[in-house]
Amino acid sequence: MRRPQFRLRSLFIVTVIVAVGCFFGLPEVPDGQIMRVSAKSGRVWINIGQADGLRRQVTFDVVGADKTVRRYTPTKGHIEVVKLLGPHFARCRILDDKITDPLVPGDKIVAPP
Repeated sequence: MRRPQFRLRSLFIVTVIVAVGCFFGLPEVPDGQIMRVSAKSGRVWINIGQADGLRRQVTFDVVGADKTVRRYTPTKGHIEVVKLLGPHFARCRILDDKITDPLVPGDKIVAPP
């Protein structure tokens, strides 16, 4: 008689774990990273380009280099692709960023959900 109760508890625990994972998001692989920043001109250069299927006017969220990328990870800012410079290189303009946490080389970029 105890076995069905145990199975119900186990099923409940697994259901809760899956629900929490879906809400907070499982770790994602970033699309690329910032290679160079010019805060003065409001530009950044990223390590993805034509060979990766990138096009102009695509926007990305920027996440700190030390953060794990998840669905609800707070962003540092947003960038937009301005010019494709090579197979794995593009120039972007900074749409917005935080003065207290500026964009730096090594920051990860992810396409918004």
